Amino acid sequence: MSITITQSSNNPNMSYAPKEQHPQRHFAHEQKQKEKHLKIASGVCASLGVFTALSIIAKRHGIPFLSKNKIPNLLKPKTWKENHIEFKPMEIIGLAGGSVAGGLIAGIAIDPEHKKAKIREALQQMVGNIMIPIACVTAGSLLYEKYKKHLQLPKIKSSSKIAKAANVVLKALPPATATLGSLGIGILGGNWAANMMSKKALQAKEERKIKISDFAGHVDDICLATMLVAPKNNIGKIAAKIIPFALIVPGYETGIKQ
Repeated sequence: MSITITQSSNNPNMSYAPKEQHPQRHFAHEQKQKEKHLKIASGVCASLGVFTALSIIAKRHGIPFLSKNKIPNLLKPKTWKENHIEFKPMEIIGLAGGSVAGGLIAGIAIDPEHKKAKIREALQQMVGNIMIPIACVTAGSLLYEKYKKHLQLPKIKSSSKIAKAANVVLKALPPATATLGSLGIGILGGNWAANMMSKKALQAKEERKIKISDFAGHVDDICLATMLVAPKNNIGKIAAKIIPFALIVPGYETGIKQ
């Protein structure tokens, strides 16, 4: 006859093996860490892409890459204060291309499971948010320059402050209308074209709708139009300094896309 001895669970001296961590919690923690690393890497690589493209463009505009102290000129606030680069359409596309390429490389390296989604986002950013809107804004600005004499609104003949303020608005209204109109056509047309290309090349089934973050990529369009319409204006100079920073967003969005 065999006798089985069992220990009571109420025994205070009884030692228990530690419970294993819940697998779902462990998986969620890993996912959060992965998303964090993905966002950081996408932002850093998109910034490096823009910085690389900007260095090449700056050199073409007579700004050497390194200063006398062997420090990159573009990292010095004095360089941004003293120099003014009027970006051409192809140079803006180059900056965006550097950003998107950097974000795409980082995204695929860390999150290869969503490679197709990231490639589609890269296509959306370059075609839908950059190239077609830039083409439309450039065409709109050139048309405005050609016919601006016929588009000027009559001024209010008065020396009052209200009249002066109104004349400023009336002067800015035609170019602003041309810019926003061409930009609107570019945004809608670019999104449609990018969706069509995604369906043909990547067999995408769902249409990619316009997002709020897409408008960061359109800051360069507004800045470009400002520089084309008023190249020597202070607003144009400020706009030229905003473009590189705004174009980091398309690369970041490409990298984190899932």
